[in-house]
This record gives sequence, C-alpha cells and structure tokens, in this order.
Amino acid sequence: MKTMKLLAVGVALCFLVLSAAAEEKKADNAKLALGTWEVTKTHEGGPPKGGTVEFTKDGKIKVSGEVDGMKHSFDGTYKIEGKKMVLTFKIGDAEQSVELTIDKLDAKTFATTSSNGKVELTRKK
Repeated sequence: MKTMKLLAVGVALCFLVLSAAAEEKKADNAKLALGTWEVTKTHEGGPPKGGTVEFTKDGKIKVSGEVDGMKHSFDGTYKIEGKKMVLTFKIGDAEQSVELTIDKLDAKTFATTSSNGKVELTRKK
C-alpha cells in the first residue's frame, strides 16, 4: 500500500513538473517575440518583404513597410499563447484579427503560418 502511495505521489510530481515546463515554454515565446524583426519571406497580401514588425512588452505590434513606392504602417495588438498567436489591427472603422501558428521562434528567426500563407522574420535588434 505504501508503495502505491509513493508511486501516485511520483506520478503527480511528474505531471506538475511537465505542466510547469509547458507554462515556461509559453512564456518563452512571448519573451522571444519582443523586439524588431525584418520581413524576409512573405505571402501575397502579407507584410511587405523588407518591412519591419515590432512587438512590445505591453502587447502592441507595429508593422511598417513600403508597397509600390508608398510607405504603410499599421498599429495593433498581439497575444501569444504557446504556439498560437492572434494579431488584431484596426483598419478604418473595422477591426481585423489574424490567427497564426508559430512554426519557429528563436533568437534570430520568427516563422509563422496563417490561412493566408507563411511569413518569416529575422531579428533586427
């Protein structure tokens, strides 16, 4: 009986450690995203190649770039939970949200996929 209790406690501890590690990983994505990134690969209708995307600590995002010689800039908000990311922009009177899956996020590369296609960013600073 004592062995069963020890086994149950051991299994419970393993679950606690694994869930804590998963929570830490989620926080890592939010921290790793912070800063300014350059768009290196994009899809049609996505952020312009060579443009910048800036993520701030307070959950704000700024996308800037040039399309056909015209400079554009969009401000919005973002939320990261694990490998899921939601971007929300106000364009005119309408609010648009885009759901992304984080494919890769490390100190140098930030790659995402949405229903529109893939985008890859490289850290600027």
